[in-house]
Amino acid sequence: MNESLTEAVQKRYQEAGFTNDLIFKQVLRNNPDILQEVLQICIPGIDASAFTIAESEHEIIVSIGNKRIRLDLITKSQSGDKVVDLEMFTYDPDLPMYARYAGSMLDCELPIGALAKELPEQILLIFCTFDPMGGGDPVYRRKISLDGREDLRYTEKRIAIYFSPTAIEKAPENLRPFLYLLKGAADTSDPLVRRISDAVTEVKRDGEFRRTVMDQFEKEAAMRRAFYEEARAELAEEITQAKEEVTLAKAEADKAKAEVNQAKSAADQAKAEADQAKAEANQAKLKAEENLKKGIRSLLYFGHTDEEIHSVLMSEYSLSREESEVLLRSVKMPS
Repeated sequence: MNESLTEAVQKRYQEAGFTNDLIFKQVLRNNPDILQEVLQICIPGIDASAFTIAESEHEIIVSIGNKRIRLDLITKSQSGDKVVDLEMFTYDPDLPMYARYAGSMLDCELPIGALAKELPEQILLIFCTFDPMGGGDPVYRRKISLDGREDLRYTEKRIAIYFSPTAIEKAPENLRPFLYLLKGAADTSDPLVRRISDAVTEVKRDGEFRRTVMDQFEKEAAMRRAFYEEARAELAEEITQAKEEVTLAKAEADKAKAEVNQAKSAADQAKAEADQAKAEANQAKLKAEENLKKGIRSLLYFGHTDEEIHSVLMSEYSLSREESEVLLRSVKMPS
């Protein structure tokens, strides 16, 4: 792991807070009182004191050395009639499909040979740092009903509730401080938020937890770096191909010009051949220009500045500054 990448991973850990999924779940797992209060404000009418962390036959873990960190966070009521899965997301992995997947994993907890009616009520709490549905609401509750007959009672005992720091003023008052926490704006006057902040600090001080999380961060960074290297190689190949096509187009244009000069004596025939050659040259030039634009789009995507792109266009393709600016503007101009 190079030094700059290690520094980036350390900085990411230092800046990580409650909305980091690993820290979020470790805080709630280590602090049953916080977990129960989160359940209480997120699921109206529930008796959160009856819930405890559930052991799972399908637990998801990461490990380093002898340290194992569970990635799932499942709670179950003492009577076993309700099970709650809590998840934190800072990006959208297609949340409706994830909810389906998470629900199927919870159903797998039912012992073999048990009756379907023994399935507990399944509640999935999904906390997001963004608006997961784009509807401008702080809370979304999934409802499963019969199409066209919503008046009939139908339940699969499956609930999914999505929380986001959007239009927080529309949320119940006791939920607002927690939603501001998802936004990164902690209200330290709120007792629950203070306890969560203290718990985050305590969790991050754990040396083994720190090593485990940073190892996970390093793996993610290595994957991103590998993707970048692969993309950069593909970009280099595209630029090389564009350069070859530009050279070929220029050669074809020169050939067309020579053929036009040679064909001057055969007036009508020469003119027809010249027009055809010119059309072919323009087509080749357009194709080469499009490939060059594709390369420019890739450079923009990976964060290259306009000046860096101008430098490539002028040095590698012998374009003038004016030609380079025109080409770059055409790429950046909205279609």
